[in-house]
Amino acid sequence: MGCHSRRVTPWTRPHPASRATTIWELYLFYGIIGGAGIGTAYVCPLATCVKWFPDKRGLISGVAVAGFGAGSLLFKPVILFLISNFGVSETFMYLGIIYPLAIVLGANF
Repeated sequence: MGCHSRRVTPWTRPHPASRATTIWELYLFYGIIGGAGIGTAYVCPLATCVKWFPDKRGLISGVAVAGFGAGSLLFKPVILFLISNFGVSETFMYLGIIYPLAIVLGANF
C-alpha cells in the first residue's frame, strides 16, 4: 500500500470495513452488516423466482443458488487482482463501487 493522495467524495468514501483496526470491527462491518445485505440480496430474488415459476420451484431455486455461487467464483480473480495491486483497504472501496454497478446493470436485463 502506497501513500495515495485522493479527494474523498460520497462516491469514493471508503467502506467502513476498510477502516477496521481490530478483528471485531472487521467482523461487524464486513461480516454482520455485509451478511445482512447478502441475506437481503439472496432471499428476495429467490422468493421472486419461486413465485414466477411455482410449478418448477426446485429447479428455479437450484438455478438461483448456482448463480449466486457462480458470482462469488467469478469475482475471486478480480478480488485477488485488486488486493495484489491496491491493497486490502482500497479493494473494499473498489468492490463497493463495482457491486452496485453490477446490480444496476443486471437489473436492467
